[in-house]
Amino acid sequence: AGNTDQANQVAQITLEAVNEGDQSIKETIDAMEEISTSSKQIAEIIQVVNDIAFQTNLLALNAAVEAARAGEQGRGFAVVAAEVRNLAGRTAESAKEIEDLIGESVRRVDRGNIMIKKSDDMLKRIVENTKKTSDVIVEVASAMREQSSAAEQIQSSIEQLNQVTQENAAMVEEISATSEELDAEAESLLDNVAQFKVAEQETFGRKKEEPKSFHGKFKKGAAAQKYGLAKGDRAENFKQDSLDRF
Repeated sequence: AGNTDQANQVAQITLEAVNEGDQSIKETIDAMEEISTSSKQIAEIIQVVNDIAFQTNLLALNAAVEAARAGEQGRGFAVVAAEVRNLAGRTAESAKEIEDLIGESVRRVDRGNIMIKKSDDMLKRIVENTKKTSDVIVEVASAMREQSSAAEQIQSSIEQLNQVTQENAAMVEEISATSEELDAEAESLLDNVAQFKVAEQETFGRKKEEPKSFHGKFKKGAAAQKYGLAKGDRAENFKQDSLDRF
C-alpha cells in the first residue's frame, strides 16, 4: 500500500508537470504566432521600402537625364542624381536582403508552430495516459487495501478458531480427568460391594453353626431355623437394596 501511494503521488506530480509543460507550449505557440504576424507586417513594410527605393531610382534616373540636357550647368545636379540613384539601389538591395531574412524567419516560425503543435498533441496524450495511470494506481491501491482488510479478517477468524480449538482441547482434558475419576469411583464401589458380599457370606455361615436349643426351652433346630430364615431374609433384602443403589 505504501508503494502504491508513493507511485500515485509521483504520477500526480508528473501530471502537474505535464500540465505546466502543456501550458508553456500553448504560450509558446501564441508567442510564435505573434512573431509570425509581426514578421509578415515587417515584410509588408519592406515591400513599401522596396517600392520607395524603386521610385527613388526612377527619379534619380530622370534627374540624370535632365542634367545631361542642361549641359555644363546641370553637371553638379547630375552628380547628386547619381548619388541618389546609388543610394536607392543600396536601399533596394538591403530591403531585399531583409525581406529574404524575414521570409526565412516566417517560414521557420511556421515550421516551429507545426512542431510545437505536434508537441502539444503529444503532451495532451501524455496527460491522458498519466491520468489513466493515476486512476489505475488508485484502483490498485484501493484493491490492495481491500485485500489487506480481508487478510486481517481471515487472520482474526483463524485466531478465533485457534482459541476455540484450545478451549475444546481443555474441555477434552477436563472430561478425560473426570472420566478417570469416575472409573476410580466405580472400581472403589465394586471393591466395596465385593467386600460386602464376603462379609455377608461369613456372617451367614456363622449363623448356621449356632446351638440348636437354648436352655432346653425350644425344640431342636426350631430357633435356629426361625432365626436363620429371619436373618437370611434381612441379608438378602440388604444385599438386594445395596445392589439396587449401586
